[in-house]
Amino acid sequence: MKWFKHDSDAMTDSKIRKLILKHGAVGYAVYFHCLELIASSVSETNINFELEHDAEIIADDLKINGSGTESGAQIVENIMRTIIDLKLFEESDGHIFCLKLLKRLDTSMTSNKYFRTLIAEAKSARTPQAQIPALEVTQTEEPKQEEIPYEVQTPGEEQFSYAQKEYAKKIFDLWNGAGLPCPKSGYITFMLSDFRMAVGELQKEKLHSSSVIAAVENYIKVMELKKAGKTWWNVKYSFDNFAKFKNIKRFLPDYFDITEYQDMKKKNGSAVAQSGADSSGEGVDF
Repeated sequence: MKWFKHDSDAMTDSKIRKLILKHGAVGYAVYFHCLELIASSVSETNINFELEHDAEIIADDLKINGSGTESGAQIVENIMRTIIDLKLFEESDGHIFCLKLLKRLDTSMTSNKYFRTLIAEAKSARTPQAQIPALEVTQTEEPKQEEIPYEVQTPGEEQFSYAQKEYAKKIFDLWNGAGLPCPKSGYITFMLSDFRMAVGELQKEKLHSSSVIAAVENYIKVMELKKAGKTWWNVKYSFDNFAKFKNIKRFLPDYFDITEYQDMKKKNGSAVAQSGADSSGEGVDF
């Protein structure tokens, strides 16, 4: 993107004020320079809102020379840590993102019809129609996923809570690690697309997160049999198709039996399509 919206009263935001109180004008400059870097990388082939530049480059861009005790890069790293702690940016596996930048984009910023569609679809995740379940996490030394029922929650300022992102990340790691269809641009796109589209179906059936993850693990076991040529099963889903209840049901702990798949013959003489599975996800290539 060549430009993005910047509020004229940005300095009155409480988080920005805390950033300035701690790091002064340099902190303010680093924050908005990072926004510029992220926005400039957004395109029809890249909508993950990731900061791809490291502290050394940012320090050089802004001519932050450092002091006797800290290099310019170290000063930037300290500022970035504060930015993340204030939840102005988000961090996942060492990667830094600013999903909030999404609300600064609109379809008037580009004439590319495909790009306009991507922006509209991504922004729709912030509307009441795309309701996200509220997930509560039991806190120990670090967040731990427990049995969590789905509840309706309209997304607020933060598009996804920390728990939701951790839940989506766990599913993405399992799905992607098994070589199942995933967006090539990675976890953030998966969260904004496949995971978001699946939530409504899972919410409707009031499935617990642990049951969904167990179903994913069971499905992966069957796909491993498929790779070894030891099962009749041949349907390869994207996660949003897998989440349709008629598909996920057979893999839920209360219904799943691995022995039903450990045979080259289809059980009861019925084809996959007749068993109630939706094969619309087969062969999906992102």
